[in-house]
Amino acid sequence: MMTNQTKQPNTCVYDVVVGNVGTVHTGPDMRAAVLCYNTYVDRSKTGHGRCANESVYLMEDGNPIMEHQGSADDEVGGVL
Repeated sequence: MMTNQTKQPNTCVYDVVVGNVGTVHTGPDMRAAVLCYNTYVDRSKTGHGRCANESVYLMEDGNPIMEHQGSADDEVGGVL
């Protein structure tokens, strides 16, 4: 006897984490997460504002899949 079961799609959770700010995005849509990631990478590269020179990470289910290494991490006396 077969039952009618709907297979759940494999839903991942994507997070964008910015140094000195924290998590700025959480959600199941990878396209939205990549757009947010790219926005914060651009902000980091400008050198202005709270995100200036900060590292940016795109995480999939807690695992990093993209990383922008900000120059703020290279400064002496930075938080490790």
